[in-house]
Amino acid sequence: MKNSGVIGLIILFIIGYALIAIGAVAAIIGLGIGLSFLISWAVKTVREHRLRKENKRLFYEELVSKYNLLKATDEKKIDELLKDAVFQILAMQSLSTNIINAFGTFKSNFKQAVTSASIWCNDELLQGISCSSSSLARRNLSFEDMGFMDISFCSYSPFQLKSKGCKMFFYPNFVIAEINCTYQILDYQNIGLTNDECIYVTEQSGKLIRGASPVFYEYLHQRVNGGPDRRYKNNPSTPVYCHRIFRINSGSNEIQIMAASGQTVDTLFKSLRQFKQDLKTYPIGLSKRIIDVNLSSNEYASQIRSIVDEHGKDILTYRVFINLLKDYKFTKKYPNIISIYELMQQQNYMRQLIEPDMGYSFLEDVKRNISQTVNHDEDEMNTVLAFLGYGLQLNSL
Repeated sequence: MKNSGVIGLIILFIIGYALIAIGAVAAIIGLGIGLSFLISWAVKTVREHRLRKENKRLFYEELVSKYNLLKATDEKKIDELLKDAVFQILAMQSLSTNIINAFGTFKSNFKQAVTSASIWCNDELLQGISCSSSSLARRNLSFEDMGFMDISFCSYSPFQLKSKGCKMFFYPNFVIAEINCTYQILDYQNIGLTNDECIYVTEQSGKLIRGASPVFYEYLHQRVNGGPDRRYKNNPSTPVYCHRIFRINSGSNEIQIMAASGQTVDTLFKSLRQFKQDLKTYPIGLSKRIIDVNLSSNEYASQIRSIVDEHGKDILTYRVFINLLKDYKFTKKYPNIISIYELMQQQNYMRQLIEPDMGYSFLEDVKRNISQTVNHDEDEMNTVLAFLGYGLQLNSL
């Protein structure tokens, strides 16, 4: 009996150690699988990050080339470069009050449509088909206000629609689309619109869809005409919705917006179509840039450079600089030059201007800020500010 008890204990110990060993092996295998997934995810994330960064760099080069922008000469983060490039493009274009108001209406209609109904951005090519919700790649699309901007003496608030893998940034002048790590700037007039397609979707989950009502029901047992077969007591129904598709396309690129409400798609379609028409009615003009002022033979610009060369850059921050301008009779040709330079001294712009690595982009900022305070002729404003750039030999940053 004692021997059998000892043998039983030994067997239990063996079984216990075997289970521990099996558990350890399973844990190691599970850890290995987990690590492989983690490594795979990390590699994919790094690749996407590099791809996105490289595509942003290419997009920046495209914007500089297409719009003849002032290219940065220092090393900045690519997001900062793109922000500067977009800012330059916006500053180059003059928006009328009519366009600002039309863009506000367009934005308001989009916001109301997106927030009042379920809406998605789809990355599959859809046609007028029937499918189940489980086979439909839907990514919720949300509306986000980007805050007010003061560009070219006009205040407006751009907005974006975004979902996983897709973002659209709407400005009065253009749309920037970011789709699966690629970037494109779209002119409104080159955007094609269609909204006459519909797909029927069977919602197996049965969850409530905002802004939509089922167009009909499918039954587990149904008659030829689609109605329920009354012979079966257990005959559950499944709602079927009609999802409308709104396509925004430019060239080979296409963004598909899908909504469970036809009214929502109609609002999006009509709002964008109306804004395109408003842009034709009130075309956007071009603002003049300081860098484009030709000073190659301007005696006043040469005089400013002589003053800076003789007295140093700091002379711009002192009252004596204003007195020198009066002595050289600048005001006969440019009556507002004194008031502009005095304002720049009072608001510390002159002190910032003489700091290292300043460029014409800073003068453009000064121009926009001063123009909100005083109302001077734009040509004169550009010229007297260009004097400073010429005198200080600023770079074209």
